[in-house]
Amino acid sequence: MSLAYGLPLKGYASLAEWEAAAVERWHMVRAEPRDVLFRVEAVRYAAIQPYADPVTGDGEWYTTDPRLELFVLTVLKWTPTGARLAYADRFNRDRWTSLDPQRKQWASRTAAEALEQFRDRRRAQVHILKGQLRRAEREFALADAALHLKQIVAPAHFPA
Repeated sequence: MSLAYGLPLKGYASLAEWEAAAVERWHMVRAEPRDVLFRVEAVRYAAIQPYADPVTGDGEWYTTDPRLELFVLTVLKWTPTGARLAYADRFNRDRWTSLDPQRKQWASRTAAEALEQFRDRRRAQVHILKGQLRRAEREFALADAALHLKQIVAPAHFPA
């Protein structure tokens, strides 16, 4: 995702304060005022210990713990059902998002809505991954049973 760096949630007393700080930071680097939408992501960063050799890269690499960050996205154009956002993906295209509350949204009008959308995305991800885990466990049990059967039955039935 080419969103650069977002604003971490840690240190803000409320979602409104977090949203205001993110917009203020966004306006510091934008010359003209534009409408914005928000997206929340959990991010982790890779880093190397400060004592590592910068030339060879020898040293202890680590990743940070995940943290929530708020990203501010520029609205290029409002449409009847959503908005077109300035977003550079690998094809260098803008991105459209629906703002219908009944549909999933790639970006939201407020930080609170963006946080709810993030929670819904993670709930769906957990549901999908639990289903994949159950399937893998059943298939593992089938393979285990087949290997157990191979040991019981005469080796002629299962050539090696």
